[in-house]
This record gives sequence, structure tokens and C-alpha cells, in this order.
Amino acid sequence: MVSNTLLNSNPFIPKSAISRSVCICFYLLFRSLQIARSCTFPSSRAVLRCGLHTHIEVHSDIPVGAGLGSSAAFSVAAATTFLILSGCLSMESDFTPDRQQCDLIQSLAHEAEAIIHGKPSGLDTAVSVHGGGIYFKRHASTPVLHRIHIPSEDWNILIVNSNVGRSTGEVVEAVADRRRRQTTAVDDLLQKIGDLSRKAFDVLNGNEVCLAKLTPLIRKNQQLLVNLDVSCLAVDEIISELCRFGLTAKLTGAGRGGCVIAVALNSCEYEQALQLMRNKSLWAKVVHGFAMGVHVLSTSPRLSTK
Repeated sequence: MVSNTLLNSNPFIPKSAISRSVCICFYLLFRSLQIARSCTFPSSRAVLRCGLHTHIEVHSDIPVGAGLGSSAAFSVAAATTFLILSGCLSMESDFTPDRQQCDLIQSLAHEAEAIIHGKPSGLDTAVSVHGGGIYFKRHASTPVLHRIHIPSEDWNILIVNSNVGRSTGEVVEAVADRRRRQTTAVDDLLQKIGDLSRKAFDVLNGNEVCLAKLTPLIRKNQQLLVNLDVSCLAVDEIISELCRFGLTAKLTGAGRGGCVIAVALNSCEYEQALQLMRNKSLWAKVVHGFAMGVHVLSTSPRLSTK
């Protein structure tokens, strides 16, 4: 197992995003070959063991280091690709991995995330693998994940990139350091954030999703994140601007930069806010809130993993 400490301290391991991605790919390559030796659902075609040449291209429009889980999406796509090439997954036709296969992909992708971030929660990889919405809760040493099923056409989210870069690992370590110094205060904030998350889960799991019930929870969550000192001036200004257009917003990801997500009760408010953000030269996009998870498109002779 390659550790984050090793990647950060070893002078022979490159620090650029692209170079580190290549390192992750090599790690996933060797791990997938290890897994293939004991795989319980092997494919009849193992490209990597046949001496065939393989060309891999990565295309993504997800901003990097912005709290949108770009590293998890990359890790999941790369893990799926190498599991296919090693013969653990089929590449004969288009398919969505079953539960057992998804668990394998998620486990391997989580290893890659651990190299990148140190101690990832596992939420980003779970969402990338399974799609939809997921309620995440730490329970002892094993995280608990609950699926949230909402039709994507009924749920839009505006994403705005603050253009303030930050490292997830550094933000997480800063919060951990503050917790060591102010344990009671930080634990109280985290408890309140957890309570809000449970309330939001109940709203989203109701018979009818009511944004009017969800928006005050989003506002309270953002204030708690401010109190936790994981927001920043640029994020706060974007949230204030979006509020003027009737949207409710909060930071996403680790914080201290990255992206803001916002929801509106009226669909026309999205377009107005979208134009405002773009006029400020900020990357902004309206997306479906609950998209599909990992899916393999096999088009001979090319293979596409989403």
C-alpha cells in the first residue's frame, strides 16, 4: 500500500497534478493485476495479460481542487478501466457494474484516494461509483452509506467555482489541529452539522422533496462551516451574491475555497445567477443533482468508462 506521506516526502515522486495522476494509474495497474489473480468473476479477455498495447485517454470538465470530487471521479474511472483490462470486469458490451463489482471498484478507488488525500471519508468515491445521492455517516471504523433516490429531472443545482485553490488534506489537517486545541467547541460544531445532515436526509427521503424545507438547513449548515473556519472571503461573497437572486447556497468539499453549490425555488433564478457569475469570470454550471454512477461503454476498438 502506498501512503500519502510517501508521496509527499519522496523527492523522486512528482508533485504536479498530471504526474501524480500517472503515479496513481501505475498503482492501480499493479493492484488490479494482483486482484485479478483471485478475482471471483474473471472476464474471458484480460488485455494486460495478453501483451496487447493499451492507449488510455482521460477527458474531464470537472474543475480540479475545487471540492467537486474530481480526484474520486478520476480514481473510479481509472480503477474501473484497469479492472477491465486485467480481466476482472467484462469489456464485451455496454454495462453497469453489479453490486459486487461496484464494491470492488469502490474499494480500489478508495485506495487511490487515500494516496491523494491521506484519510478520505469514502463519500466521493461512493457517489462516483453508485451515482444518485448518498447519505454518509461515520460509525465506529466502518462508514455507513444510505442511498437517496430522487429523479434527476426534479433536482437542479448551480455550481460556482470561486477560483480559490486549496488542498483537501491541508484543510482537513487544519480542522483536526483546531480540534486538538479546542475539542469541545469543534465537536459541538461537528455534532450540529451532523444533526442538520440527518434532517436534510429526512427531507430528501420524504414522499415529496420540499426545497422550502431544505433551504433553511442549507443556510444553517453554511453558518456552521463559517464557524468551523473552513469558509473564505471569496466563497462568502459568492453566497451573498446568489442570495440576492433568491438562491440558497453553501460551500462544498473541504472548504477554504473551491466551489459553491446553490438551489433555487424558481428555475428561472438559475439562469439569472448563472449569467451573473459568468460575468464575473467565474466558472459556473447548472447540473442535475442526481446523475448515474459508473457505466462502461464498449465501442470496438475503443472503450469508454464514465
